[in-house]
Amino acid sequence: MTSVTATSYKRRWHDVTNADHSVVNVSFENGVNAEFIHSDLAAVLKPKYYVLGTEGAIVGNWRHERLLSRTGIGTMAEELFAPADAPADLTLVNADGDRTALAPVSPRTHGFHRELADQLVASLPLSVRPEQSRDVVAVMEAAEISASRGSSPIKPL
Repeated sequence: MTSVTATSYKRRWHDVTNADHSVVNVSFENGVNAEFIHSDLAAVLKPKYYVLGTEGAIVGNWRHERLLSRTGIGTMAEELFAPADAPADLTLVNADGDRTALAPVSPRTHGFHRELADQLVASLPLSVRPEQSRDVVAVMEAAEISASRGSSPIKPL
């Protein structure tokens, strides 16, 4: 990473410490840029994520899921899940604009705990090393510093 810049806004919820809206840009040595937007102010959801490239894109749209069941007396009960509780619907878009829905990837049941146990008991490697987690924290820290300094570029430690 070459630099992180960020802007954050405090517009509505002044009783909590986190920003109401943040935009973080990460620049890499190979010219690739990543942008992360988090907003507690937005009236509508943007795609959960999207990756733009010269040959196409992948878009992950939020899913709105619900659980239907019966109450103890037999009437229908409906529970709406928060969009973040479901994996994204993925669409691959090629350079011609053709769209292909991608099959969802099934998460492993208790994958984190299984992997941690395997590492502790059998010394198997973790799929995410502690150094990688440290890098995420370094980007978050650089973003906080950048936002406090008027979006000045910060090199993560």
